[in-house]
Amino acid sequence: MRYFFVFFMIVLFVSCSRDNGDETIFNSNQIQRELGKEESLIDFMNIDRLDKDSSIAQNLLNNINYPTEDLDLDNIKKATYGWTNFLVFEIPFKINPDKRLSVFNINNDYLTTITELNTIDDNLISVMVTSTDEEVLYRFDMQNGERFANFEDVNFGYQLQRFIYSNFNEIIEIEGYKYPAMDNCGKYSFSVCMECGYEVCDQDWRCRVASSVSGPLFAAGLAITCGISQIF
Repeated sequence: MRYFFVFFMIVLFVSCSRDNGDETIFNSNQIQRELGKEESLIDFMNIDRLDKDSSIAQNLLNNINYPTEDLDLDNIKKATYGWTNFLVFEIPFKINPDKRLSVFNINNDYLTTITELNTIDDNLISVMVTSTDEEVLYRFDMQNGERFANFEDVNFGYQLQRFIYSNFNEIIEIEGYKYPAMDNCGKYSFSVCMECGYEVCDQDWRCRVASSVSGPLFAAGLAITCGISQIF
């Protein structure tokens, strides 16, 4: 099993350079193609490292209303999910790469947050997501580098609701989730929905690999799913 996992990790990080300078560093359907299996449009996840001079990166930096001098602009990541039409961007801080600017985006609307990882021991990392003025939004633990647990919504649902309603004309066709099994998760509270969503993911090896590789970026996509299910 260990060698099986190492094989996948090698496949995952074979980068696909593109003409515009962006670089794909993870694509779940690429794994499917490598194995000659059918691609999935629902539990799909893709992560690109953006060229800081690309139009997408520049548009992001012009809209986040956050000073960029402390950010590592050579490592801007964009996550795309098959189960929601939100994008999530992640930019690490120069001095502390365990602290990242995490930006939720749909159309031309941006919700800027900060994600900070605190290593408790070799097997436990505590993750806290705050607003840019240090209001705690949600938090969870990563166990053994891959298992997510102890999700807690402090104020994320409220902030997401404000974000959606203040931009309702642009987000009128928003999709909360497409993954059929998530229908049952959405009826629960945010924290239970997050736990439920992870359990759904854990049943599919493609989703397990995606969550293990992407860490907080996967959790951010799940948070959008569970947050929206509390609103609509």
